[in-house]
Amino acid sequence: IHLLMGCGSSTPSQDELIARAKEPPLPKGSPILSQLAAALTREYGQDGNSRNQAVGDFLDAIRGRQSELGELSFNEFEDWVENWAEAAVRSHATSVQSLKLAWNVGSQPMGAQPTVVQPTPMAQPAG
Repeated sequence: IHLLMGCGSSTPSQDELIARAKEPPLPKGSPILSQLAAALTREYGQDGNSRNQAVGDFLDAIRGRQSELGELSFNEFEDWVENWAEAAVRSHATSVQSLKLAWNVGSQPMGAQPTVVQPTPMAQPAG
């Protein structure tokens, strides 16, 4: 059973933060998740310390483009961003890179190379 955080609820464990942050309410690979990952990176960098309000600016921009959320309401998305994704990074429970991998956005894991399939040449009969 998934309960939303609210007033009077206990603080979630780091494991719960990570699990909920890695299960976005949008399809994995979504451009919005990619934009969120970029905002998290701008705000928290590699060390998880907040530098600016990039995530808030991102949410303000999405508020004006709610149709991109499909069936999901803006308030549901905002709650997930603030209470799970951003909270997991802010509390150092996980990294933005780890979330990007879980959300299937951003760059490929280090060492991964795109697979290119080359057509196999047909052997020509000796003439």
